[in-house]
Amino acid sequence: MSKKILVLGGNVKTGKRVAESLLKLQIPIRPDDFIWLIKYLFTEVLDGRNESLTNDIEDILNRKPGSFQDYVTKTIKTGIWK
Repeated sequence: MSKKILVLGGNVKTGKRVAESLLKLQIPIRPDDFIWLIKYLFTEVLDGRNESLTNDIEDILNRKPGSFQDYVTKTIKTGIWK
C-alpha cells in the first residue's frame, strides 16, 4: 500500500514538516474541513510567530506573574481539589 502525501501549504520546508507529521500520526486524508484545520494549525498557529515572550501579564496585573507551582501550592491549601 502506498502512502499519499498531502502538502498543505506554506513554504517547502513547512509543507514537508506538515506531510511528515501527518505520516507519523498515520492520518489518512480526511474531508476538506479537517484538512483546512490541520493546514491552519501547522501554517498559522505553529509557524513560530507566537514563540516570543512579552511582559503583557506583568503590565496588566501591575506585578510579576507567579509560577504555576505557586498557584498549585496555594490552591491545594484551600482544599478545593479534594
